Amino acid sequence: MKDIVNKVRGSLQLQYILLTVIALIGFAIDLTIPLGVAFGVYYVIVILVSLAFNNTSMTLFWAVTCSLLTVIGFLISPDGGEMWKVIFNRVISVGAILTVAIVSLLVLKKNKELMKLEADLELSSVRSRLGEVAEYAKDAIIITDKHGCVSWTNNAFTQITGYELADVEGKKPGDVLQGRDTEIDTVERLHNAVKNAQQIEVEILNYHKNGTPYWIELAITPILVDGELQRFIAVERDITTRKNLEFRLKELATMARAETDNKSHFMSLLIDELRVPLNRLKNINEKLRLDDSAENIQEVHAGINVCNSFIENTILSIETLENIDLNNFRIYKSSFRFNSIIENLRKSTTQIAGEQNLDLEFKDELSQSVTYYSDSSLINSIFSFYISSVANKLEDCKVLIHFSDSIQNDTGLVNLFIRIEDLGEVYHVLNDRVGHGNLDVSILSMGRSFVFQRLNEVIQKLGGSLDYGIENEDASTISLTLPLELDTSSFAPYPVETYQRILIAEDNRVNALVLIKMLRSLGFADIDTARNGAEAVEMARKKQYHAILMDNHMPIMNGIEASKIIKKTVDADINIIACTADSSDVAVEGFKQSGVDKIIFKPINKAKILEHLEVVDDSFKVVDKLA
Repeated sequence: MKDIVNKVRGSLQLQYILLTVIALIGFAIDLTIPLGVAFGVYYVIVILVSLAFNNTSMTLFWAVTCSLLTVIGFLISPDGGEMWKVIFNRVISVGAILTVAIVSLLVLKKNKELMKLEADLELSSVRSRLGEVAEYAKDAIIITDKHGCVSWTNNAFTQITGYELADVEGKKPGDVLQGRDTEIDTVERLHNAVKNAQQIEVEILNYHKNGTPYWIELAITPILVDGELQRFIAVERDITTRKNLEFRLKELATMARAETDNKSHFMSLLIDELRVPLNRLKNINEKLRLDDSAENIQEVHAGINVCNSFIENTILSIETLENIDLNNFRIYKSSFRFNSIIENLRKSTTQIAGEQNLDLEFKDELSQSVTYYSDSSLINSIFSFYISSVANKLEDCKVLIHFSDSIQNDTGLVNLFIRIEDLGEVYHVLNDRVGHGNLDVSILSMGRSFVFQRLNEVIQKLGGSLDYGIENEDASTISLTLPLELDTSSFAPYPVETYQRILIAEDNRVNALVLIKMLRSLGFADIDTARNGAEAVEMARKKQYHAILMDNHMPIMNGIEASKIIKKTVDADINIIACTADSSDVAVEGFKQSGVDKIIFKPINKAKILEHLEVVDDSFKVVDKLA
């Protein structure tokens, strides 16, 4: 049927034949029906069909012809009854209505096809005008209809987005390309521009077909013909590299501002710290002006040296703290002992205390024999900062500064305890303002408050702990503990003497005296004593002992830890006998794991000592042995 219709449309002769047949059928019927029937309406069918052929001359021809046929039919048609007229009039009316409807639908369909052809032609014309430049441009080009639905894209669109034309045709680009992190405000601006047929340029985050985000610079231009919107042309340029550079520059700018703020805080701290020694130098100068005697000059010289040492230490400490990168935290290890650090702190703090009218008690109970392997500059800076923060800012109160250390699991624990009888003033400053991040400068400078917070993070990264406390509402306390690696290389053995010598490691002086008396009664004349495990390690490093009697519970370093270090770093075959009142399974197992095979449980008598000395080492020659 479709082929027949197409054949008729393509042949003018067939069109005339078809219309002639339709007209003659109507004329024949008109001649047989009564005169009163309005059969002339039938010829509307001929006119409508002629319209479908889109031929003006043909339509005019058949309009004249059908008019003549209507007149001839009027003259020749027979008379008829009223009912006959009514029926035929109705039938003719219905036929005319249906014919008009069908022909109108066909014409409408044809018009739509024509409009589509015109749109395709226009799109083709646009593409033709854009030419190969648009087809192969590096920027993505999208052409949409007036509703914003995609009708064409170039090759660059596929390269940038990963989508082919078939993936997006008939869809709105934003529905396909936008994603989770696309800014809502930008999307709304685009929507309003398209809705109002306005030109717009934006930067927006889109998503590749594989889910990768990318940034584009998008320009949308509406195309108007005779003031009526026809389509949109969008040009997209990939600016991901540029945007990433912008973000990086913003990040660097933020970091630079933060670094500037940091330097400002540290400079504020430096000024705050140096104010005290500079005032002290001023006072010393005035003292020298009033009294230039040799004795006074010597005293002034000593004071200047202390101030100079304090200033150098302060500058070094602040430089060390300033150069800490918390995001890439590193420490620079070296072997050191606390002797010089503590001595410098004691001298400077004592001088400050005299000028600030502080009742200072400085207690140093650090082991003199332990060598640590850590960042000495950083450790010195941390301790110096907390001590100077207290000493430089207080007057007329009692201050205790107490250093101590201990050994735990082959690690040294260095403790700083500060107690200030200040009615809790320092505690409230540290806990309420610094501890909670509120940089209140009412007592502490901005720089000092900043460094307090920074040091909290440093101490945490070192695995240490920092606590603020208050005792009886009248004394602030600061407790700082830092775990430090022991320098085991310092435990290497030295040349020693080779005759029989015994070492007693015992913190209880009475117990040590009892053991010395027992050993001497057994003929041992050379006996050394150590008050704790750390001293025992140091003495074993310097001298050779045929036996070491090791207590367990001692300060600084217990017997198990000391035995382990001696066995590991001094002499694996050295004879160590545990002498302890602790008979627990934990203690026994601890000594065994440290390499100790023999244990004497207290109370100790001569027979037990003699038995174990002979069993441990056959080289012992006990003189004047008791029966």
